[in-house]
Amino acid sequence: MSENTNILFDTLTTAEIDLANETSTDKEQLASQYNKDFPRDLPVGIRHLHFYLHRLARSRINLQDAYEFAIQYAGDISTLRLVHLSKIIKNKKPRLIYEFGADVSTLLMAQLIKPYGGKIVTFEQSPEYYDKFNSIFPLELKDSAEIKLCPVRLDWFGDFRGIYYEFSAPEHIDFVYIDGATRTRGNMESDFVYPRVNADIVRMQDSGTIVDYAVTDHRWANFLFYKESLSEHSVKPSRWWKSIIIKKR
Repeated sequence: MSENTNILFDTLTTAEIDLANETSTDKEQLASQYNKDFPRDLPVGIRHLHFYLHRLARSRINLQDAYEFAIQYAGDISTLRLVHLSKIIKNKKPRLIYEFGADVSTLLMAQLIKPYGGKIVTFEQSPEYYDKFNSIFPLELKDSAEIKLCPVRLDWFGDFRGIYYEFSAPEHIDFVYIDGATRTRGNMESDFVYPRVNADIVRMQDSGTIVDYAVTDHRWANFLFYKESLSEHSVKPSRWWKSIIIKKR
């Protein structure tokens, strides 16, 4: 693993200690006061992490393409959630991860599971994004990650407009990360009234796939969808995510 690739994950997972000893910039101080995405009782280091990454990228290292890509898309997923996701992976040590939607989280999880031989399979629906993501994915992480271009279909699940990825699920998955679906407008007014949600965790469990642990992203549409659809499982709100954590019994 090259130093350039490692620096992103090292910074994310040790941010509380690293940044607690840093003198923050005026911009970071302002962000910690007014950014509502960060709970007030968190350490100052975490509240400053997002801005610190950008400062690090500009001033402390000659970045390779993979790291530039991660920084470019860092705004797509809350840095706070990346830190929390890393803690989940370190605690659970999943051998097989299924992820829906390739992003910075793919890089992070591939890095974290590599030392013990874990595998992440990520499904991406956009051909353009799939090509771009594969072109910059670090070679040293490709033995622990598989990015699949996967078609999707849209269907209704009760009152929810669901996105279903077309894939064959194994009998057992240790960890599922549901990243999406994006709230998009379509030709039907209902596509906006009922934001599209990712319904694959329900489909997998209905077909008999055992999922040990799963988390969704921060979208409220997914929160309501899974709360309604998986009420027989252990479902609880999480202060770290505007979403839910699902633990199958």
